[in-house]
Parts: sequence; structure tokens; C-alpha cells
Amino acid sequence: MSAAGRVLDIEALSARYGHVEALAGVSLFVGEGELVAVLGPNGAGKSTLMRAVMGLLATRGAVRFRGKDVPRRNPVGAAAMGLVLVAGEEAAGDGQHLQHDVDGPRALEHVAADQPEDDRDDAHEHDLHRWYVARFLKLRQTAFRDPLSYFRKYAEISEQEAIEVADGLWNRINLVNLRENILPTRRRASLILSKGPSHRIEQVALRRL
Repeated sequence: MSAAGRVLDIEALSARYGHVEALAGVSLFVGEGELVAVLGPNGAGKSTLMRAVMGLLATRGAVRFRGKDVPRRNPVGAAAMGLVLVAGEEAAGDGQHLQHDVDGPRALEHVAADQPEDDRDDAHEHDLHRWYVARFLKLRQTAFRDPLSYFRKYAEISEQEAIEVADGLWNRINLVNLRENILPTRRRASLILSKGPSHRIEQVALRRL
């Protein structure tokens, strides 16, 4: 397909979380009217690719939308060009889908975005860590048991060993990504959902226009 017929063109796109290379030289294109699926096991880099395209991560390589370069580290600029990242549901191992509950109208309390910074965290780090480890352990009983899964080996170790692996992955990759790539965007956010220890949304912070 000629470059003129390409809506999205990704060339040698790479991204890192700290010292860990999470995406290495990905190239693909999407033509007018096409639907393109990116498939892979947990941890293969599918979500990282989407974040990199939207400019949410520091990257190397090129991303072009309708022939124009998408600005790097500028998701607002990417959105202004017409690119939108739509988060999907989380799939459980039994084929069902999970939705995070909002605990009634009390959760939909609109507050100004000029609140003190501590009041605008989406969740505390220790809660995020705890949720990550719990999800890792759950996946050991579901997706990790797939014989073709890259993470199959983690389904075969003891629970204590699995917790140690999850702790290590959190500290080396996810926590670094949280602090270096996600937290710096908070001041630019138009909407922040704050979750409590139970994973329920407790507050919605909406920026005043």
C-alpha cells in the first residue's frame, strides 16, 4: 500500500520503562477503512504500543497520522489530530469481563482540579502494588495456565515465589512507569478518578474550564 493510503503509519517504534525495553522496533500501518488487531500474550507490549502511539511514553521511531508526524510526549496534540485511545474491559480467565463498580451517586462528587496535589492521587502506591500482586496471582490460575503463554512458567512455581516475582516486576517496571511517565501527566489531566483500597471509585476530579 502506498503511503498516501495509510491512515496510521508506525515505523521502528521503541519505548522503555526505566532501563527495561518494553517495545523494540515495531512497524505497522493501518489503511483507510481497515481494522488491524495486535495480538500477543500478557506482557507482550500491546498496551505499551498504544500508549507510545498516543505520546504517553518517551519513544524512538516515528508515528504518522494521515501523513503528519504525531507529536511525541504530547497526548493532547495527538488527540487534537484525531487519535483516541479507548480503554477496553479487563478480561477474566473464564471469559467473563470485569467492570469496576462506582458506588452510587456519592462517588460522582465533582471537585475542582486545583485541589492540593495529595487529594488528587488516582490511588495510593501501596494499593496499586497490592492490586498488581493480587492480579498476578489470579492470572496464575487463569491465563498463565495456557500452554502457549509466555508466562506459563509462573503458573508452575509456588505462591511465595510468584509473589516475589510480582514484587520484582512491580518495582523494576510498573513503579518506574508510574513515577516517570504517569504521575508527571497529572497536572495536565482533565479528569482524575480516585480509587480507595477496595478498588472502587471514590471521587471524580474534573478540571474547571
